[in-house]
Amino acid sequence: MIQRWITREYDERLRREHPEVYLAHLEVAKALYRGEIKRKKCKCGNEKVIAHHPDYSKPLEIEWMCQSCHMKYHKGRSRQ
Repeated sequence: MIQRWITREYDERLRREHPEVYLAHLEVAKALYRGEIKRKKCKCGNEKVIAHHPDYSKPLEIEWMCQSCHMKYHKGRSRQ
């Protein structure tokens, strides 16, 4: 039950503070549900992936990345 509350709190904060991010995540979730897009493997071969948005104004233009590659990607960008 606590995990649900944390998720709800996170969603509400994300919607309030970063509406473009929230809407992009929502569009991907809806497209997955409707079968309009399918998850793909990460470049490293991992099948457990999340959608990475290079540009939130284009919510369905995504890269599928595992959590590890996603963190490496953002860590590398923060140094630039």
